[in-house]
Amino acid sequence: MFFAAGLVASWAATIDFRCHRLPNKLTGAVAALSAVGLGLAQYSSASLSSSTVLTWCFVMFVHLVLSLLPSAPVGMGDTKLIAGLLLPALLHSWWLYWLWGSYASAAIIGLISHRGRISRRIAFGPFLVACWWLGFVGDYAHVAMADCW
Repeated sequence: MFFAAGLVASWAATIDFRCHRLPNKLTGAVAALSAVGLGLAQYSSASLSSSTVLTWCFVMFVHLVLSLLPSAPVGMGDTKLIAGLLLPALLHSWWLYWLWGSYASAAIIGLISHRGRISRRIAFGPFLVACWWLGFVGDYAHVAMADCW
């Protein structure tokens, strides 16, 4: 299910790159698929601790506040996309690397492409999804390589 959530998120990021909009239907689908994947993971072996839930609530609160600021450094669509993609990242403990990589890569590309001008906005969804895929594939590659050693 997490793979399917990533595919839908990639579709949403493509639209965000073109139109600077993340469709509600797609961000909702990402959240729903991640929730189903989390439920299946809970059923099989992984457990969702209270610290994981509190971390999700904290990260979502921070991004909700950022999206409601007058300058809105993060859009509401980005916040909804983060809500869905954060679940598998929290479950596998690479959420901090994912968010840090997303913000760092967006800042670097923004500075390079806009030559330091702050007035233009960039689409943040593609950075979120690209870094999420790096974490997702890296996590599963790490698990696969652990079996080899």
